[in-house]
Formats: sequence, C-alpha cells, structure tokens
Amino acid sequence: MPRPSIAQLKWFALFFGAFFVVSSTLQYFFVSYESRQTTRAELVRDAASISRSAEYKGSIDPKHYFKAFLDAEDYIVVLSDGSILDIDLGLRRPLRSVLPTVRCPLLTEAAYSGPITIDYKTDTIRRETWLIKAKKLADGTAIAGFSALDEIASAGDKLTANLDLVGNTVDEAARVNPSKLDNGLNFAVINNAGELVDAFGRLPLKTDALLVGQMSSGEHEIKSDDGKTFLAVYLPLHDADARPVGTIIQLRDITLQNLALRQEVIFNSAVAAVSFVAFLLLAAFYSARNEGEKRRIRQAFQSYFSPQIVEAILREPDQLKGQRREVTILFSDIRSFTTLTASLPPQKLTRLLQEYFDAMTDEVIAEDGIVDKYIGDAIMAFWGAPIEQHDQADRAVRAATNMIKRLKQLQQKWEAEGEPVLDIGIGINLGIATVGNLGATSRYDYTLVGDAVNVASRMEQLNKEHQSHIIISDSTKAQLTIPVQTKDLGNVVVRGALVPIRIYEVEVN
Repeated sequence: MPRPSIAQLKWFALFFGAFFVVSSTLQYFFVSYESRQTTRAELVRDAASISRSAEYKGSIDPKHYFKAFLDAEDYIVVLSDGSILDIDLGLRRPLRSVLPTVRCPLLTEAAYSGPITIDYKTDTIRRETWLIKAKKLADGTAIAGFSALDEIASAGDKLTANLDLVGNTVDEAARVNPSKLDNGLNFAVINNAGELVDAFGRLPLKTDALLVGQMSSGEHEIKSDDGKTFLAVYLPLHDADARPVGTIIQLRDITLQNLALRQEVIFNSAVAAVSFVAFLLLAAFYSARNEGEKRRIRQAFQSYFSPQIVEAILREPDQLKGQRREVTILFSDIRSFTTLTASLPPQKLTRLLQEYFDAMTDEVIAEDGIVDKYIGDAIMAFWGAPIEQHDQADRAVRAATNMIKRLKQLQQKWEAEGEPVLDIGIGINLGIATVGNLGATSRYDYTLVGDAVNVASRMEQLNKEHQSHIIISDSTKAQLTIPVQTKDLGNVVVRGALVPIRIYEVEVN
C-alpha cells in the first residue's frame, strides 16, 4: 500500500481542522435554536399567566389587574386598541426597539405646572383616576403618576419631588436610579421622536396597535444601550373565551447565553487550529523521516529513470512491477547516420547530436511523454505509463509534428552555419505492451517490451520507402481526437507482425 505524501497529510490535517470548525458551528446553531425554543416555551407559560391575571371580559378592571399576582417578569401588555396596560421591566431594557411611538393622550400643558387629576377610560380599560405630573426635558418629556388605587399619601408632592431627580435630558432621566424614586411610582420617559426610552409601571399611554401586531410576527434580538442582547417575543393576550385581545411583549436577557455559545465556538475553533498544527508537525516529522529514503531512491534511479518515472515510483512503488498497459510508442531515427559519422570529426558530431537530442527531447517532454532511451541516433519514447493518459495518441502525434517543425528550424540554422543538415523519420504505434522495471539484478531499467514496440520501430523504417517523415498505425489514428491531416498509405506487413497493418502518413504544414 503506498504511503501518504506530505501533501496528503496536510489535506488530512486540513480536513480535520475544517471538521472541528463546521461541527462547532453546527453545534452553535443547534444549541442556540434549542435555547430559543426553551426560552420561548417559558415565555408562552408566562403569557398564559398574564392572561389569567388580566381576566379580560370585554374590558379590564384596573382594580382587579392592580391586585393580581403575576408570575411573569420583563413584559409589556398592549391591548387591541393600542392602550399600554402595564410595563414591568427590569433596569436598562431596550424599549425603543420594542414598541412603536407612544403618547399620553390626556397629557395637557397644565401637567407641566403641577399635578393634575384625570379620569382615564378606553374601550378596553374601565375608568381609573390618575394623578399625573410631567416635566419638559431638552429632548423629550418625563411623566410620573400615581393611580388612585395606589392610595399614596401626599401624592402630588411626591410627584414633584420625584421629577426633580430626573435631570434635564432624556439620557439623564433614563439613567435615574429607581431606588431613589418612591415606591409605587409609575414613570415614563419619551423623547421628541415619540420613542419610549424608559418606563415602569402603569400610565395612561397609547401606541399603534397595528404596528405592534406587525412586529409580533416572530421573535427578535435587540441590543440595549449598554451592549446587552435581549430576545423579544411577541405573544397574544387572550380574554376569558381564549380570544386574542392584545399583545404581550416579553424580553429575556440572552447576553450570557450568546457569550457562552460564542466562547464554545472559539474554543472548538482553537481545538481545530491546534489539531491542524499538530497534524502538520506530525506530517513534517513523517516527511523528515522519509525524505532520506526518497533521496536514496532518487539517487539510485535518476541516472537511468526520467524525473516523471522517479516521482511516479515514489508515489506508487508497485509500479516497478511488470504490468500490461495500453501505451503509445514513438521511434525516431536519423537518416543516413552511418555516412554522417564517417564524414564528421567526433567532437563536431557529438555537438550536433547533442543539439538535436536536446530539441527532440524537449518536444517529447512538453507533451508529458517519457523518453525511454537513446539507441545510437534513435529516440524511443512512450505515453500511457506509468501515469494513465486517455489522450496519449493525441500527445504522441502532437509531439511528433512539433519535432519535425523544430527540426526544420535547426536545419535552417545548420545550413546557415555550414553544418551537415540532419533529417529524421518517426513511427508511432498504439498497442498493449509489458511495462515495468526490466533488466538484470545489477542493472535494470523502467521500459516496455512487446509486439507493439517492435511494430513502432518497423514503422519508423517505412519512412524511407514512402519518402515521409511521420507514419502512424491505424490503432493510433483511431484514438485521435485532434484534427490531423493524414494520407492513407495502405496495408503493410511489418516484420514480426502476424496480420497486415494499415498505416497513414501525417502531413506537417
């Protein structure tokens, strides 16, 4: 079984790192969803408790509601006509984003001068007497009041004293410490835009019931001014016959819950990062331990293996074993080479051949071919092993045509320099051959043998007879997918073949 490469180990590490990140993210959304569902279930129970306490039967009796015991906390009750029945919230709740604009319909200019007594009654709230005083702020209004049901002694003086504590701006009024205000005080701060900035208790306030209904389409996360996060859930208020007659808005502080979930994601992400680094360190150790072995293989094989073969063997050592593969074999040979060797000095011949072999080899390698060997003046190359190439026929023919084109450039150069001009023939055949590490124990070579190899060699020799440069077999032509201009040369029986082979000349423009 082939060993994993360093790149594979890195991808393995990256996979596990990504797995931790994705799993922690999914866990975050799952836990968040489950927490929301649990919170919502609690709020639904609280809403039912508020509905029972209100005992709504056509209208609400403030006296009864005032004395009712409510289990719920952090809620606002808005009736169907927009009347705000009650606001029971803790400190610093984000009211601006929870309600539409609000107003106090019975507030008059007289209320800014001193406490006034008003009778408040709507279609949904029975008559209630209030003592109210208001204070103009630089950017809004502060309203304080006592219901006659509160039975507060010296209520008017207490309203004046309480409003003197709220400062002169909306922000100052909203930051007033409730512990400094009288017990039983009902209080609201409204800015000039009509937004309810702060409030607690009951006051004769109204809002837009239609907009509240539109906002009650679900649940929302809301940020308070001090950076806390609240979950606002809108639920129906029911009358005694279980018909919806208003909206209960409930808030829950989920700041710590969200923080815990985010920290869990950060922790799992950190675990993912540490795991990734650990895997990389293991991969580096593995690589360092095996690099020496790979280096020895390269040193042993690089003298007679091409770089492609060496890398393929390092990835899959079993490829050294013999196997039957479909390959495309190319043979090229220099014409009249024997005469040339007799007429040129050795040094000039060596230089000429080196220039020729360099150019031809470049064209083979450019098409990802394997230069198997140089046999005197001949070149043997192949495609399809050790790496499978589905377009091997295309690659071989492209390499051959480029070899001829490159040779023409060299011929012009040699002619200009007064050097002998070389010419070649190329034969290409596609067939089944045995590919592997062949040879003696002390000397072996990764090469191929078989009838397909012999046919390619014989076809190269046919170029002399047909005065051509490239001849390919019918099996090669059958697998071509690129446009190639060919000439049918008929059937031939090459030496060693049992049946005739149809051959074609490839015309090079």
